[in-house]
Amino acid sequence: MSLIKKHLSAEILINLADKTLSNDELKSANDHLKDCPKCSAEANKFSEIVGLMQRDTSTDAPQDSIVWAKNLFATRLVEPKKSLLQKVLAVLEIDFSKQPVFGERSAAPVKQMLYRAEDLGISLRISNENENISLRGQVLGEKFGNCEIVLKSEKNSFFATANEASEFNLQEIPNGIYDLTLSNDEKEVIIENLELN
Repeated sequence: MSLIKKHLSAEILINLADKTLSNDELKSANDHLKDCPKCSAEANKFSEIVGLMQRDTSTDAPQDSIVWAKNLFATRLVEPKKSLLQKVLAVLEIDFSKQPVFGERSAAPVKQMLYRAEDLGISLRISNENENISLRGQVLGEKFGNCEIVLKSEKNSFFATANEASEFNLQEIPNGIYDLTLSNDEKEVIIENLELN
């Protein structure tokens, strides 16, 4: 015989107060309660609570009042505020202007550069035909499909929208030093002092 007695679980004590125990469970619980003052006190508390619940004669509130009260405390869906636009400066990673571009057959001079801005890559291809500069590029990364493109110098500004593959093309640009800005709803990537000649 064990000297350590296990106390009755809350489930058994509630079922005892609610009178839903089987005869064997009832006899076992009553035997334990005779020898255990802690479980006996707990059983009395549960009996009082069950008795109060059985004597309660109040009626429930109307259903529409319950729904109204629940909605009063429900979390409202709030449209998130637009966060500040993150500005990221792109850094030149590779400049192919001093090397011939692989597979290039055109006699026109072509510069190809790769910039890095956090998790994005920006590929630029600058060609000069008859003093008309063409700038083609692509943003390599996510969420820049259909982004806005702005090429700006002190004298000139050019605007474009990238396609779904994040490709863009600007034509007939005069020589100069420009800032190129690519922006979506969350981020603005800036390439400063881009020399087009």
